[in-house]
Amino acid sequence: MRLTTKQRATWAALAGLMAVLPLQAADLTITQFRVRGPAGGNDEFVEVQNTGTAALDVSGYKLNASNAAGTTGTRFTFPAGTSVAPGCFLLLANTAASGYSGSVAPDLKYSTGITDDGGLALLNASGALIDQVGLSTGSAYKLGTPLASLGSTNADQGYGRKTNPAGFPQSSGDNSADWVKVAPTAPRASTSPCVAQGPSLSIADATVLDCVGATLLHAEMLVNAKRRLGLGVGRRWAFPKPPPDLLGELRAGRDR
Repeated sequence: MRLTTKQRATWAALAGLMAVLPLQAADLTITQFRVRGPAGGNDEFVEVQNTGTAALDVSGYKLNASNAAGTTGTRFTFPAGTSVAPGCFLLLANTAASGYSGSVAPDLKYSTGITDDGGLALLNASGALIDQVGLSTGSAYKLGTPLASLGSTNADQGYGRKTNPAGFPQSSGDNSADWVKVAPTAPRASTSPCVAQGPSLSIADATVLDCVGATLLHAEMLVNAKRRLGLGVGRRWAFPKPPPDLLGELRAGRDR
C-alpha cells in the first residue's frame, strides 16, 4: 500500500517524537530527598517540583512511604488550594523530634518518618501513582532497579534526580538510572528560583508510543507470515504500513 503524504507525516511525527524529545518527568515529581540526616532518622525532607508547563493544583495529592517489607502509609496529604507554578518547588520536611535540621524553611510538614531502606511515592487526588522511588527491592514503591540504601549513618546525604540532555528532570522509569547520590544535600522550596520547563515525553507518553511501535511491528510480522503461508492478506489486513526507515526508528526506540 502506498502511503499518502499525510500518513507519512504521521509516522514521521511519531518516530520523531520517540527519537528527539527527552524522557522527562511530568506532573508533580520528586526531585530530591533525604530519609536520614545529621540529626538522625527523622532528619528528613522531600523536595517536589511541578515539571509541567502550566500551574498545577495538587489539592488532595499524597506523599506515601513504604518500608522494606512493602507496608505502605500516607505521610502527608496536600491541603485544598495548594498550587505549584510551572518549574517551581515545594519542600516537605519531617518536623518530629530530632527532625529536619536544614536551613531552607519547609513549605509543608509531616511527622512520621520514612525508613532507611523503604521507598516513597506521590499519588494524585484520584489515588494514582505519579512518581515513586525505592531504596530496596522489598519496597512497594520503586521503578526498575531501586537505589541503594544509604544506611544508618547520620550524615547530610540523600538522592537527587538527574537531568536529561535538555536540562529537565529525567524520568526513564528506572530509579538507578534517574537518581544520583548527593552530599551535602541542597533542598529547594517555594522561595527558591523556579526552573523553566519545556516540551517532553512523560513515562506515560513514551509507553503509548512504545505500544504503537510494538503493535505495528506485530502487525507487520502477522501480514508477512500470512503471505509466506499463501493464506492471502485481504482487505482486513491492509493497513498503512510505515516506510522501512521509520519502522527501523520505532524498533530502535523500543530497544533503547
